[in-house]
Amino acid sequence: MKKRRAAVFVLLLLMLIAAMSAFVSCGGTTSNYECVQYATKKYGMEEILCTMSMHYLVGFDVDGKYLGLDVYSLMDDEYSPPYYYYLGLKNGEEVGLIFPLFRGSKICESKWVFDVSFKEMAQMINAKAGKEICPLGAEFDIRVYNTLYQMDEIIKLVPEIENFDLDKPILLEYPYSNTENYAIVQSGGELLIFEIQ
Repeated sequence: MKKRRAAVFVLLLLMLIAAMSAFVSCGGTTSNYECVQYATKKYGMEEILCTMSMHYLVGFDVDGKYLGLDVYSLMDDEYSPPYYYYLGLKNGEEVGLIFPLFRGSKICESKWVFDVSFKEMAQMINAKAGKEICPLGAEFDIRVYNTLYQMDEIIKLVPEIENFDLDKPILLEYPYSNTENYAIVQSGGELLIFEIQ
């Protein structure tokens, strides 16, 4: 009986240690999906607006530093794993968090990528579609393409993109359905939205 109690005690102790270790690691040093809610609340997010998955940080603000084409090559090794970007509301303002996919990596703060707010972007997508396909306050996934590394894929999605000078080296794809997707870029300070068939 004592052996059984000791075994149960050891098992409970191991479970407690594992739980505490996960809790501590969620404090800003891991990107496991189960830690997102904890981390976003820790950073003061009241609501998550959208999630973006990406492989390159060019065109994004990372802890107050904009990663342009001129600085990215210096940070290639440090900023090369896949990332998740969570945009949410903090004190009514749109703020982003970048979660590297690898455990133990630092969570970074970020500004929204475009000069036009996400809420305005959602309204523009709805206007383009002629219906509410991008409801405000609903979390959804957006795909990110980087023009430096994925231009071939981007041209396949939106061939006319070559006619525009982009302010930001990225394209967002809002996948509404199997037959109706939208591509978003910024050119001349304005958002351009293309329907992808």
